[in-house]
Amino acid sequence: MKTKTGKFLMKSLFVTPFTFLILLIKNMNHPNNWWMSLLFGIPLALAIMLWQLYYYEKFNSVSQTDLLESVHQHTLDNNEETWETIRAKIHNGFEKYTIEEDHDGYIVINLKRFLIPSVLKVIRQDNYIKITIERTFFNFMPDSAKNYKTLKKLLHKLN
Repeated sequence: MKTKTGKFLMKSLFVTPFTFLILLIKNMNHPNNWWMSLLFGIPLALAIMLWQLYYYEKFNSVSQTDLLESVHQHTLDNNEETWETIRAKIHNGFEKYTIEEDHDGYIVINLKRFLIPSVLKVIRQDNYIKITIERTFFNFMPDSAKNYKTLKKLLHKLN
């Protein structure tokens, strides 16, 4: 999506079936009132997305591609000093995490979250170092800017 409004509406459409199903299951005693679940599911989905948008708007520098997403990435120049700084900051602990893999040019970290954990990957290529953070599943759903905040925290510690 090219605009914030378009992205907001598209993500709201992704959330609407989940809210509809939750309300439908909640109202199992009245199966003839499925339309009420749909009627209240749409505003509930919009309210959830407004809540998510609030968290992303706290960051003044959030780009259009990172808005309402749970997958974020950043690239840095590849040199030995940057790589060793990244490894030192990761091993000193900046979040609650477990290191899954730590090889010469590849680090995978499992970040503990409330419901859905995230994975931070640091990959060393020939010309750059790529840092990617994403949820383990439901990547299309926003995450209250937690992954964006974690990435920005790591990048701030590197500077």
